[in-house]
Amino acid sequence: MRSRLVLLVGAALALSGCTMIPKYARPEPPVPPSWPEAAVAPVSGPGVAAVETPWQQFFTDRRLAGVIELALQNNRDLRVAALTVEKMQALYRIQRSPLFPTVGVLATGEQ
Repeated sequence: MRSRLVLLVGAALALSGCTMIPKYARPEPPVPPSWPEAAVAPVSGPGVAAVETPWQQFFTDRRLAGVIELALQNNRDLRVAALTVEKMQALYRIQRSPLFPTVGVLATGEQ
């Protein structure tokens, strides 16, 4: 009886290591492996960040640039938002200014 139990437990352990699940093959993604050349915006120069590139150079399509220019001229909320972004950028630069070295001059005089 005991040998049967050991045999059944051994068989159960041996069969538990077997699996009938097929090997997983990852499917190919439905997107191209690289960006199309037409989608990449031209760069102003080597190492120039997109933030430093003016929007007129970033958006090269003339019709899109015309729509953006028209929106900037006639949309007061958009103009206010753009000015707010510029204001926040200036405040950020002012806030970070103590982190940079400064040069100072001190003069005293006695008679």
